[in-house]
Amino acid sequence: MKKSILLLLVAVLFMSCEKVQVSSRTLQANLNDSFFRAYSVSAQASNQDQMIAILGRGGNLEKLELYIECRGEGVYEVGENEVNYATFKSTDGLFYTTNSQGSSGAITVTSQDKVGQEITGEFEFTVITATDTLNVSGGRFYVDFYEITD
Repeated sequence: MKKSILLLLVAVLFMSCEKVQVSSRTLQANLNDSFFRAYSVSAQASNQDQMIAILGRGGNLEKLELYIECRGEGVYEVGENEVNYATFKSTDGLFYTTNSQGSSGAITVTSQDKVGQEITGEFEFTVITATDTLNVSGGRFYVDFYEITD
């Protein structure tokens, strides 16, 4: 009995010392065969055109950006001739955009709190260029505050 109590106390002690780190801003995705995680995430919302831009900067000058004409929770198609779009700039300077011919995908806003200025969602898309294809899958974003402009 004493051993059980001692083990329980030791377990509680270790659990109370555990460090939990919660990231308040996230932008990450699988890009072809590699994983992208932004170390810097920001967002801006425009009252004029109802667009929300989610901007992520990764290591070695990588940039992943999502642009959504957001009307709340829902699925927003990206691709050629769509208002919503995504861009990626690679470490070697290649620029990809879903506005290119043959590109397609979606950005899904799973929750949005306009008062608290929080937005959460998922995305996946394929960009086709004349010389390359970029497959983006398993994308996730969470922003806990976004700047609103007129």
